[in-house]
Amino acid sequence: MRKIMFSSFVFLYILSGCNNNAYQNAIQKGLDYIASEDYKKAEAAFELALEGEKDASGATALLTQLRNYLEALDALELADLELATEKAEEVSRLTDGSSALIHKAEELLLSIEDLLTKQSALTENYDLAMQYFEEGKYPEAQETIDTVLNSDLDHLLFHPLKNDADMLQHNIEIALLEKEKIEVELEAEIAVEDEQVEIEPTNKELVEGKEEEKEKVETEKLEETATRSANKGLVNLTPEDAFQAIKNDRDWPPSTIFELEPDVLAFDGKPYYGIYVESPTAPGRTDLYLIDPTDGSVYNYDQGDLQRPYIKVK
Repeated sequence: MRKIMFSSFVFLYILSGCNNNAYQNAIQKGLDYIASEDYKKAEAAFELALEGEKDASGATALLTQLRNYLEALDALELADLELATEKAEEVSRLTDGSSALIHKAEELLLSIEDLLTKQSALTENYDLAMQYFEEGKYPEAQETIDTVLNSDLDHLLFHPLKNDADMLQHNIEIALLEKEKIEVELEAEIAVEDEQVEIEPTNKELVEGKEEEKEKVETEKLEETATRSANKGLVNLTPEDAFQAIKNDRDWPPSTIFELEPDVLAFDGKPYYGIYVESPTAPGRTDLYLIDPTDGSVYNYDQGDLQRPYIKVK
């Protein structure tokens, strides 16, 4: 009987030792997998250590710590920085777990801080670029937004900012093209104006020259007509000479209306030029003046001079 009891004790002892060795081996395997960052195998190893082990607080702590770390990694990848921070801090609080996991969790927390710092700086640059754009400072806006888009924006955290920056850059490019178009059109207008300014003096000189020549001709005509009227001896007055002679015959009011009869008038077979004069002081009254083209004599037909019937000569 004693032999049987002793044999059973030895068997249980041996079995316990075997179980303990398997547990320790699974724990060590899990720690090795953590060192090589093969976290799925490490999780499987810790789960194996828990099988059939009553007192497995160490494996439980390691498994909890590892799962918190894996959740922190997933949350970081999905840009859920709040959850990633929470899970990483839980890893650090389990001091009876893996020191390697604690170190990795601390590195993850530093990475989160770096991402937040970078996000803040990029957002500040984006806001500055937007301010430049709204103020019409397009080159400054372009340069500033380029600093945002030239940064590494692959992390999901930066995707919304990247979309906004792409849109702003597109708007800046459109604004720059529009500004360039306006500047080109303005330069063309200025060039045309400059060309006109260069041409205008020449045109002005031509116009002034023609006006001076016209004045000279008219002056010469006036002088010739006045001379003919004074001498009464010049012959072959033109209708224009007769017209000018009537205008120079006296000091007419400025608003007096003169009209040349288009046909030649004849009295006793002798031709005369007819000039109708409408007096501004007697509205509706028009006098007919006759001018002898041979000697420049002037007759007021309506006041009794040359009171004979006349005919028009075509």
